[in-house]
Amino acid sequence: MSLKETDFHLIDKYLQSQLDAKEEKLFVEKQNDPDFRKELDLRKNSLSVFKKNGRQELKKKLQYLEKEIQGESAVDEQPTKVRKIRSRAWIGVAAALLLLMGMFWWNTQPVNSNQLFTQHFQPYPNIIAPLVKSQTPSTSEYELAFQTYEQGNYENAISLLEKINTEEGKFYLAVSYLANGNSKKAIPLLSELNKASSSRFYQASQWYLALAYLKNNQTDKAADILDLIKEKPKHNFYKQAMEID
Repeated sequence: MSLKETDFHLIDKYLQSQLDAKEEKLFVEKQNDPDFRKELDLRKNSLSVFKKNGRQELKKKLQYLEKEIQGESAVDEQPTKVRKIRSRAWIGVAAALLLLMGMFWWNTQPVNSNQLFTQHFQPYPNIIAPLVKSQTPSTSEYELAFQTYEQGNYENAISLLEKINTEEGKFYLAVSYLANGNSKKAIPLLSELNKASSSRFYQASQWYLALAYLKNNQTDKAADILDLIKEKPKHNFYKQAMEID
């Protein structure tokens, strides 16, 4: 599936932290598209490289500009034509410096908790009743609930999953709520699963509970859970947690 111009625009707005509520919901849905996710990862990686090297490059530009200024001060007696040429060179250096500083500033602004949620949330894969292309659609309400979830139709999935009073039903219902922007309804379900260390969704519920708290602007609670995950390198979501500062 090829990306549209609106997809690139959506990614640009996300990277600049300018998504509104409607666009955030669309952004979450779009992450089911492999091409969209690939483009997003490419741009995020590019920005990450710049962020890593930005300070060093900025320092070099500042040192270069300082040398230019010092050099001009030492040649005040040069002909006017020469000074004008050097002045134009300064303008070019200054313009490049300002651009670099602007990019560096934009890429190092603090990201709010809601933006962190949007950046890191991905629906958990359907491991209960996955869709199989060669099979006809399921007539079982149980299987249909998870397959509807897998298709990204979260509103209908919620209606179906609310009828399944099992740990898998509660977990996927919670993730469906999150995908639909309703963190308040997701938190109690995930908190319940997070109390049962023997649950097959225990580690996943920790991760999604942290995300739910971020979405709900409860950053302290999110940080506490993320710290617990970061203490366990073998945790299934250790890598994801380490990406959140």
